[in-house]
Amino acid sequence: MPFEKIIAAKVSRGITWEEVAKKVGQSKEWTTALCLGQMTANAEQAKAVAAAAFAEAKKNNWRMAFAIVGPAGELVYFEKMDGTQMASVMIAQGKARTAVMFRRPSKTFADQYAAGNTAFTTFTEQPVASEGGIPIVVSGKIIGAIGASGGTGQQDGVAAAAGVSAAK
Repeated sequence: MPFEKIIAAKVSRGITWEEVAKKVGQSKEWTTALCLGQMTANAEQAKAVAAAAFAEAKKNNWRMAFAIVGPAGELVYFEKMDGTQMASVMIAQGKARTAVMFRRPSKTFADQYAAGNTAFTTFTEQPVASEGGIPIVVSGKIIGAIGASGGTGQQDGVAAAAGVSAAK
C-alpha cells in the first residue's frame, strides 16, 4: 500500500500510528517518521557515517564510541573503539538522540548553558549539553544523527562532523 494512501486512511479513519505500523509490518517510530516525510538512516548509511568518524578518531589517537540513530531517536548502529571509557556508550547515544529530537547539534545546548541559559534543563526530554551530536541530513531531510563521545567536547564534535560528511 503506498504511503500516501496510508496517511489518507489514517487521517480519514482516525487510526493510530500503531495500527499503521501493523499494516506495513514496521515499528511505530519507523512508520511515523517515514509517513511524515522523514527518511530513516539505513544500516549501510549508518556504518559509513560511523566508519568515517572512527577513522577520524583513529587518525588522532582518540578512543571513542559512536551511536547512529534514526529520525525517531532509535538506535540504528553503534560502535565502540577499544579502550573507550564505558560512560561514553550512553553519552554517545544521548548526544545522537539530542541532535535528532531537537533537530540541531548538541553543541547548541552546551553553548546555551555556557551563556547562562538553563531553561532547557526543564524540558521533559533532557538534551545532552555537550558537543558531539550532529543531525545527519540527506537530500534536505534529517535521516538520523550521530553521537560521538570519549574525547573532549571539541574532539567529539570533530569526529562526529567527519562522520556526517560521509552521509549520502
